[in-house]
Amino acid sequence: MKLTIDAGELILAMHSNVDFDATWYLDKESGEVLLDRDENGEVIEAMADDPRYLRIELIPSHEAFGVMEDFVDELDDELVAQKLSQALSGRKPFRAFKDALFDFPEVRVAWFAFEEEADLRRAREWCENHGIIAEWKMDANLPENPP
Repeated sequence: MKLTIDAGELILAMHSNVDFDATWYLDKESGEVLLDRDENGEVIEAMADDPRYLRIELIPSHEAFGVMEDFVDELDDELVAQKLSQALSGRKPFRAFKDALFDFPEVRVAWFAFEEEADLRRAREWCENHGIIAEWKMDANLPENPP
């Protein structure tokens, strides 16, 4: 099936943990990314059982962690790589990694580009695994052609 999907919305849903009870879905007819809540915050129970809606799984933390490790492995600057590796090996590695990036503004920009590309690959793979041929609507901040 071919769908036009907003890449930024799908990626946001894959990263989102609105709360532990909320779930994101892809509408297989419209390509919309939807939360299973109405305007009053009440759960729309029917979405879970309706084949029209495909549950969007969250990115497991170990996969997100792996993307950070891959980024560090590709760095040419040994000092920066060492600082970021230390952040990943300490307490609260996600927060420590992002905090450490503030000391290296150019590397921080490179990190966001690297993460966006990884997210686009993951979104494309997710669609392919569910038999969806995605035609991407791209946010201004995302690369034009997903890898």
